[in-house]
Amino acid sequence: MEIRLKIEDNMSKAEEIKILKKLQNAFEHNPNNYLSSLFNGQLIAWCERRIKDDFPIDIYEMWESTEKILSDREAQIKEMERESNFLQEKIGALEQEISEKRGKISLLEETNKASQDATIDLLNKVRNLEAQLEQKDMQLMTLKAKIFDLLVEGGKI
Repeated sequence: MEIRLKIEDNMSKAEEIKILKKLQNAFEHNPNNYLSSLFNGQLIAWCERRIKDDFPIDIYEMWESTEKILSDREAQIKEMERESNFLQEKIGALEQEISEKRGKISLLEETNKASQDATIDLLNKVRNLEAQLEQKDMQLMTLKAKIFDLLVEGGKI
């Protein structure tokens, strides 16, 4: 298929769009070449909108801009991955610290429980000893009273 294109300076928007449509049609009928992927319907529609909106059609500039954006995003992703790895390590260290602190708390709770049990045991022993002391005091008073009675009886007092 052969097409003729009349390209001039200061063509109207409609004339430029007509040339694009001719190229699209020619490549749709002859798809077995590299340029057919360039002049596909999506690109022609995009170019047509750009022409109607009075924007230049600089595909290379758009590609470069897209490449720059993509490169910037990849750099941001890598930085975020580094930060994520750092934060994951920090989280791991904090989780380890929490685990250690929980172990210490558990040990302190066990020690505290043992200490409380020992304190209760000691208090019970002290009460028992106090009761025994009170009983011994009563026996001592009874003995003193008997000695006093014997001394009074014997006339020594």
